[in-house]
Amino acid sequence: MAKTVDNPRGYFESTLIGPINNSLLNLTNSSWDKPPIGLIDWNQGKYLNIASNNRENFKEYALRNDWVDKDPRLSITAPLFQHLLLKRVPYSISVRNPIEVASSLYYRDGILMSKGLLLWFLYNRHCSEILDPKQDSLFSYEHLIAAEKNQMANLLEQSKRQWPNLFAEDNINACILEAHQHSTSLELRRNRAGANSTDLKLVESEPLLNHCTKLYAQLSTGGFNLGLYKELFHEIPGFIINDYHTILGHGEPSLEYIRNHHIKAIENSIQGISVECSTGSLEIDQTIISTYAELLESFHQLKQEIPVISELNNKLIGVEQLDQLKIELAEAISQRNEAMAALNNLKNSFTWKISSPIRKILDRLKLLLR
Repeated sequence: MAKTVDNPRGYFESTLIGPINNSLLNLTNSSWDKPPIGLIDWNQGKYLNIASNNRENFKEYALRNDWVDKDPRLSITAPLFQHLLLKRVPYSISVRNPIEVASSLYYRDGILMSKGLLLWFLYNRHCSEILDPKQDSLFSYEHLIAAEKNQMANLLEQSKRQWPNLFAEDNINACILEAHQHSTSLELRRNRAGANSTDLKLVESEPLLNHCTKLYAQLSTGGFNLGLYKELFHEIPGFIINDYHTILGHGEPSLEYIRNHHIKAIENSIQGISVECSTGSLEIDQTIISTYAELLESFHQLKQEIPVISELNNKLIGVEQLDQLKIELAEAISQRNEAMAALNNLKNSFTWKISSPIRKILDRLKLLLR
C-alpha cells in the first residue's frame, strides 16, 4: 500500500500477500471490514486450488525463513498459507486498546465506533484460534511501543528462536532497540486519536463497548498471557451474533475505497504479484501494481466478452439445428404421406377385398385364444 498522511512511513503490507488475501476473503463472501463471524474451513478444494496455483510465486517464502510480512487479514487466512507454503510459520500478534483501534478507524476512514469495536473483537477472535503457545508470541501494542522491559525481552527471545544465526549474540538486543527507536518516533504516530470521553459517546452499542473493554482489562491484568488470550476470545457472546449484520452493514469505508480503487482489479484477482516482481521499494511496487492492474482490467473486459460471443455461437448452433430438424420433419411427413397412400391403394385392391372373410375368421380365432 502507498504511504498516506496518517501513515507516512507506509503500511509495510506485502504486494504479494495482500491481493491473495483479498481474493480469499472475497471467496468467503467477506472482506477486511466485514470479517466472517465463524471460522473458515480452508481445507475445501476451492481454497486449496488457490494455494496450489500460487506455490511457485511463494517459493522464496517457502524455502527461506529470513523474512517478515505483515497483513491483518492473515488473522483469518493464516491456515490456508500452511497449504501454500507447505510449512507453518510463527506468528506475532500485538493487541491494542479497543477504544484506540475504534477511534483510529473512525477518524481515518469514518468507520462507526461500534463497527470498529466489532472488528477489533473479530480479528482478535480469529487470531486466538490460530495461535500456538509453543511457536507464537502475544504482545501489548501499547507496552511494545513504550519499550516495556518484558515485552522487549519477549521480542528478543522470539527473534533469537526464529533466526538463531542471523544476529551475533552480543548485538541482537542493540539491533532491536535501534530499530524500535527508529520505528516508534512520536511524529510518526499520526493516527493516535486516544480514548477520550467524546469518542466513547459515539459508541452505539453499549454491550459491545463493555465486553471489549472488559476483555482488554483482563488481558492487561493477566500480563497479556497467550493462553488467557485464547480462553477469553474463544466464546462469542449472543448479542454479537445477533447484531453482527446490523453493526457491519454500514457500507464500504469511503476513504479506504478511494485509496485502493486503482488496484481494484488486483484485489479481485486470485493470483498476486510474484515475489520476483516485488522490489522492496514502495514507489516502484506501486508502478508495477498500476501496470498490472491495467493488464488485468483488459483481461477482465475480454473475459466478460467471451460469454457474449459464446452465447451468440450457441444461438447460431441452435438455428442450424432448428433448420436441420425442419428438414428431417419434412422428410418424415413425406414418408408418412407415401405410406398412407400405399395403405389406401392396398385397401382398394381386389386382393384386399377378396381376403376380407379370411381376416374376419382369423380375428375371431385370436379372440377365442385370448
